[in-house]
Amino acid sequence: MKLLLICHGLAPGRGSEPGLAWNWAWSLSKDHQVWTLAHPEYREEVDAYLAAHPNPQLRIIWLHGTAWDPARGQRGFRWHYLRWLREAERAAADLHARTSFDLVHLISLGTVSVAPSFWKLGIPFVWGPLGGAQTCPPQLRALFGNERWREWVRVWRLRAFRYYPPFRAAVKHSAVVLATNRETLSYLEEAGTSNVHLLPDSGVPDEDLSEPPQRRDQRGSVRILWAGGFDKRKALPLAFEALAVGRGDVPLTLAVAGDGVERERWTAAARTLGVLDRVQFLGKLSPLQMREEFRQSDIFLFTSVRESFGSVVLEAMTSGLPVVSLDLHGIGACVPDSAALKVPATGSRAAVVDGIADALDRLARDPELRFAIGRAGWNFAATQRWHRRSAFMNGLYREATARRVGVFGENRVYSDGIGR
Repeated sequence: MKLLLICHGLAPGRGSEPGLAWNWAWSLSKDHQVWTLAHPEYREEVDAYLAAHPNPQLRIIWLHGTAWDPARGQRGFRWHYLRWLREAERAAADLHARTSFDLVHLISLGTVSVAPSFWKLGIPFVWGPLGGAQTCPPQLRALFGNERWREWVRVWRLRAFRYYPPFRAAVKHSAVVLATNRETLSYLEEAGTSNVHLLPDSGVPDEDLSEPPQRRDQRGSVRILWAGGFDKRKALPLAFEALAVGRGDVPLTLAVAGDGVERERWTAAARTLGVLDRVQFLGKLSPLQMREEFRQSDIFLFTSVRESFGSVVLEAMTSGLPVVSLDLHGIGACVPDSAALKVPATGSRAAVVDGIADALDRLARDPELRFAIGRAGWNFAATQRWHRRSAFMNGLYREATARRVGVFGENRVYSDGIGR
C-alpha cells in the first residue's frame, strides 16, 4: 500500500509523540511505501539516522506551519498545531493528487480535541491512537491546587466538543479509530464512530525486550521508583502520602526521576509529611540512566490521575519491574489485572492513599509476588512490541481498504457524500 502518515513530531530514539510517530512510520515502512508529513523540529536527528540507516520505503515531507519556535517551550503551541494541521491538510491533498495514496493515518498528538478533515481525501482515514477524553476523578482534583478549576473547565469543554460539527464529521467518516482508554472509546462512540479499537499509545522496541526477568535478591529495604514530568496531573504527592502511612515493617525508599515546575512545591510536601529523608530526587535522566534505575529498583509506582496511557509503565514492565498504579484510564483499560496492582480511585483521597500504601506493603513483604507481577507485566509488554503492533495495524488497514474496494463496492463506505 501507499500510506500517508500525519505526524507533527517525528524523531528516532525519543519518547512521547515524536518517538511514537517514528516507530509507527519505521515499522510500517517494512511492509508499505510510507510518506510522512512532520514538523522539522527534529529534522537533524532524523536526517542523521536515515544517513546511517537508509530506508527507500520512507519519505518525509517537512512542514513548518507557523513561526513557532520549540526552543521557547510550549507557549503558543496549541494555536501553532491547529495552523500546522491546516497546512498538512493542504499538503496531503496536493500529494494525493500526484501519488494516489491508499490510506491516510493521523497519528499526531493523539487527542480528541481536534477536528481533522483528512477524510475529505476520499480514501480510508485512520485516526489515533487517541486519548484526551479522560478526566481526573473529582475527589482527587485538589491535587491540582489553585488550578483545579481547569479540570472542571475540561469536563465541560469535552461535553461541548462532542457536538462540534467538524469533530463529529471526522469521527463519522473515519474508517478506523484507535482509543487509548475506555473514556475516550466511549466518547468516540457517542460522537458517532462505528469502528473503534482499544490500543495503548505506546509500544516496546523489539530490541528492548530480551530475556524474561529473573528473581531479584531480597535486600534490607525496598526501593520504589517513580518517574515522570513534574506537573500536577502526575500526582507525586500521593506517593509521599502513601510513604507517610508507614504500613509494614520493611523499610521503603522512594527514588524520583524527573523534573519540572512542581519540584519546589513537591519537595516541600515531602518535608511537611516527614518523608524527605526517604526520598531521593534524581532529576531528569537519559534513557540509558532510566534503564539502570529500573534494574536497581524493586517496585515501580505510577500515580498519574489523568493520563491517556503512560509509556513509562511499559518501560518498567520491559525490565520485569512490578507496577503499582491507580486503576484509571489507559492502565485500567489495557493492562491485565495480573500485570499490575491497580488501586481503585473511586473513594476519597485518603482511601486512595491507603490503597497505594497497602499495595506497596504487599509487594515489599512478598518477593515472590513481586516476581509474579513483574513477570506478568513483562509478558504484557511482549504483546506491545512494534512488530506485533505493526501486524495489528496492517490488519486494520486491510479491513479499511476492503470495506472501500472489492467487498462492498468501491467507495460504498463513503456513500454519504465523499466518494460518490
